[in-house]
Amino acid sequence: MKRAGSHIKVVVLILITTCVIVAGIMISRTKWDFHLVTYKSQDMEPIIAKNETLIVKYEVENIRRGDIVIFIYPADHSQRFIKRVVGLPGEVVSIREGRGFIDEKPLDESYLKGELNTSRRIAPDYRIPLGTYYVLGDNRDASNDSRFWGALSAELIYGKVMFK
Repeated sequence: MKRAGSHIKVVVLILITTCVIVAGIMISRTKWDFHLVTYKSQDMEPIIAKNETLIVKYEVENIRRGDIVIFIYPADHSQRFIKRVVGLPGEVVSIREGRGFIDEKPLDESYLKGELNTSRRIAPDYRIPLGTYYVLGDNRDASNDSRFWGALSAELIYGKVMFK
């Protein structure tokens, strides 16, 4: 009986050692490119407060609606902005009385605060070109975003906000 028990312990030890080695190999092959960024604007409040420090991943892939991205400002390449992706390539976006629509369907924008979004600005139907995204600040009253300068080229996006 003792022999069977020690045999089981050896097998379990081998399995645990193998799992640790495999996990180490997988982690070493993964590119972890995270950076701390302090955001100096109020245009993403209340989700991101002015002067809040964020963890940004500088590898961008699979951009989806709702992602918060960091990018080079199209009108001045010395500036960096952070905005939320609301429209994807090929979609039609519009804003009516301050509310966003994609392909005529209202966006679920539960992250918005009413007191920061009192503007009833209208943006007519706009088809988002391929290779670009429509980005907006969560504090629409204070945000300089796609409503003013159009869709954002995917080439200017260089990171995603992962944590705050």
